[in-house]
Amino acid sequence: MEGPWAARDWMRRAAFFDQLASLLEAGVPLVAALRHLTVDPPRKTVARCLSKAIERIQQGATLLEALQGSGLRLHPLEWAAVEAGEKSGRLVPCLRRLAEEARQRADLSRTMWSGLAYPLFLVHLAILLGPLPELVLTGDAWSYGARVLAVLVPLHAAGWGCLWWMGRRRNGLGARFAEGMLNRVPLLGRGRRDLVLARLAGGLQLLVEAGLPIFEAWRLAAAASGSLRLQEAVRAWLPRWQQGQTPAESLRVTPWIPSLFADEYATGERTDGALGRDLGTVATVLCGAGALAVEGLQPVGAAAGVSGSGRLDRMADPSVLVGLFPTGARAVGTVSQRPNKAELVSGAGRNREDAIVRRRKASSSPFPACGSQVASRQCTCVP
Repeated sequence: MEGPWAARDWMRRAAFFDQLASLLEAGVPLVAALRHLTVDPPRKTVARCLSKAIERIQQGATLLEALQGSGLRLHPLEWAAVEAGEKSGRLVPCLRRLAEEARQRADLSRTMWSGLAYPLFLVHLAILLGPLPELVLTGDAWSYGARVLAVLVPLHAAGWGCLWWMGRRRNGLGARFAEGMLNRVPLLGRGRRDLVLARLAGGLQLLVEAGLPIFEAWRLAAAASGSLRLQEAVRAWLPRWQQGQTPAESLRVTPWIPSLFADEYATGERTDGALGRDLGTVATVLCGAGALAVEGLQPVGAAAGVSGSGRLDRMADPSVLVGLFPTGARAVGTVSQRPNKAELVSGAGRNREDAIVRRRKASSSPFPACGSQVASRQCTCVP
């Protein structure tokens, strides 16, 4: 899982590959193209790396050797695509495909974090509103801040620590456990599985079209997918493939591989030259499914927000406040309901005046004040 800054980094990679491909396609020599990219690089470190790469190329190194020796940081999939494109003479199409792949990764990262933004906002809002009634009643801002920070600081430390740890591409029991926990999260786990397989299909398409051998393409694409379970599965499949089993047969007997992926790969495997096209179709479909699963977090967050807003509306009702905060109700809520001394005196005076008026009317009437007859008829209650 990549951090929220990953979309910007992928867009910078896409711009770098696009510019280099455009210059080479226009007939600019490689050294002149790299020197042109040092004029306005996305980062200053990129300019220094390209300057070192130019020196190595002038000394007789290939583009791959020059870039690797310059300290430029690329993914193994990108290194393999550059090497395959350079050896096959299709460097410009490979660079175009790398730029397209980088833009897709940027879109995926942006979609994922936009889907997580509202739920994360609600979590922070709940943490801020939890101790708010105590702040209103006591006015102790220091206690309120301490209670909020006691939750936010460990939460942020754990979240950013997990992102850093997962970004280091670690292997082992901890990474396997973290991936298993993420895959079990509703919506997010399903979206992550689809996106991992979409990256696998896109990487395979890129390397197969660049002319890389299929077994090496599988190994590099699995490493670039970011899934430890997928890398272990490919390592287990390689000996079977060398013994004659096809990748499509391995995919079909693996329960966590969708049938769409296995069927499309089997179709492309039987058709000469169509494997790259079918892998592109699979990558597009799984990318859309993963994006929809991640975007499904927004309605869940919206439902939680509606429920939370309903609770806040009920908090404005004095009767709810009396039930939640009985101490504060005696101090605040019941003051408006308790009549003051002037209201009591005026009320008692009105009652005495009403009683005197009723007695005067009863004494002046020719009929007894029994209330059972009307004035036009004689009262029958007197013997």
